[in-house]
Amino acid sequence: MDLTGNFSVNEILTENNLIYSQTGNSGCTGASAYTHHHVVKDMINGNMGESVATGTWTNGTTYTKHMNYVIPASVVADNSVINIFVYKVGTSISTDYDIQQSLNFSPTILTGVGNNGSTVSDYSLSQNYPNPFNPVTNIRYSIPKDGNVTFKVYDMLGNEIGTYVNEVQKAGTYSDTFCGASLASGIYYYKLEANVLSSNVFAQWTFVGGVVGAGAAPSISVCSPTCAWIAGGTNTPNIYRTTNGGVNWTVIGTTGLQVKAVWNCWAIDSLTCYVGDGGDAAGPTGGDATLSRTTNGGVSWTAVANTGGTAGFINGVVFSRSNPQIGFAQSDPPNGAGTAYWIT
Repeated sequence: MDLTGNFSVNEILTENNLIYSQTGNSGCTGASAYTHHHVVKDMINGNMGESVATGTWTNGTTYTKHMNYVIPASVVADNSVINIFVYKVGTSISTDYDIQQSLNFSPTILTGVGNNGSTVSDYSLSQNYPNPFNPVTNIRYSIPKDGNVTFKVYDMLGNEIGTYVNEVQKAGTYSDTFCGASLASGIYYYKLEANVLSSNVFAQWTFVGGVVGAGAAPSISVCSPTCAWIAGGTNTPNIYRTTNGGVNWTVIGTTGLQVKAVWNCWAIDSLTCYVGDGGDAAGPTGGDATLSRTTNGGVSWTAVANTGGTAGFINGVVFSRSNPQIGFAQSDPPNGAGTAYWIT
């Protein structure tokens, strides 16, 4: 179909990942910093563009236009886009300027400016420009991985002036516009921190099996990728062990234990494990807070410490893996006054 009228082409440079502090208003409070995208940085061929056709634009007729444009130094080339659109000139910009066709592309494709779109490979924080400044300066930084980014400013004494960026950002290069209008004249320092996010951190967890009957308040001690112990319960406590990564669990014997209340365990390997045994003030009676150990995989247990107090119980234990004879235990006697014990 032929087109009739006056047609112009506009060439516009836009930039992404621009961080600018803003305060908003009573209706929209805004944020201390916000990442902006599609920000117009330059109307390359003027506000109204250039005329490409007048009268009748015959279907199939091609107009060729060459561009020769240098990206300004203040613009991050890899974050920039050249937008080109052809529109029909009308009498009212709000109703009559119909866009006929548009396209956009990275300027580095045509000019080779910058790093040709290469992926950011390392963290970098550039010198601000201009420097000195009044009141606005720009600070450019790059992050190679997605993560939470904080950008803080300090005075010469090391006092934090403020946090101007605190958000999760995708890998890339960013340009932060910092306004120091509220600051006194002087020398200031800025610091960038980025904590990397792992997109598959939760995907690494796999359900391998369950334990039925571990009782109330069970605890688990993992001593290797394949070996773990679980102990817990009151009145009829149970102790379990797996040696195949949790696929199967074996009930461990309780010979030598009071079998009153087992609230915790700490294992060295598949043979050696400590458990806190005793009476529970809210349940079984007659048991003393006792720390017991097995060195034969639960065939038998031997008391290694007794903190005293009928109905007291051990509610925490940890030992040295290099010297399993030394450790700490946390005990609660019947009066509820918790005490830490050094076991040697």
